Amino acid sequence: MKKKFVEKLAVVKKIYPNGTVLCEQGVEGLCGACDSKGSDCHIDDKHEHFKAPVEFILQNDFNAKIGQVVRVGIPDTSVLLSVVVSYLVPLVFLIFGAVIGWMLGGEIVSIIGCLLGLFLGFCVSLILARFILKSVWSPKMLGVLNFNLCKK
Repeated sequence: MKKKFVEKLAVVKKIYPNGTVLCEQGVEGLCGACDSKGSDCHIDDKHEHFKAPVEFILQNDFNAKIGQVVRVGIPDTSVLLSVVVSYLVPLVFLIFGAVIGWMLGGEIVSIIGCLLGLFLGFCVSLILARFILKSVWSPKMLGVLNFNLCKK
C-alpha cells in the first residue's frame, strides 16, 4: 500500500555537501494565483494573509537545484499522531488525576489531582514529541516541479 502524504510546496534555498537542502515553505508566488492576478500578487508583511516563511532541512532525494520548487510531505499518519500526542495524552492524564484525587480525598484533592495530571500530561507529551520528532514528523521530498515563481 502506498503511503499518503500531506503535501506543501517549497523552494530550495541552499544545498549542503551532505546531500541535504534548506527549503523554504510559504514563499510568495507558490499559491499559483500570480498567473491569474498578473503582476500585483505581492503580499507583504502588513497584508492580512501574510505568514512568515518556514525553513527546514531535508534529504535531497531528487537532486533539486537552488531556486527549484519541490513537493514536500509528511505522512498523514503523523498528523493523527500529532493530535494524539498534543491533545489526547494531556486529557487522559487530566482525567486520571481527577479520578485518583477524588478517590483519595474528595473535591479539593480531585481539583489538585486534575491540575497535577494535566501538568504531567503536558510533560509526557513534550517528551513523546521530542522522541518521535526525528522519525515520524520529518518532512520528505516527494518530487521537483517545473514551476516559475512570479517576481514583481
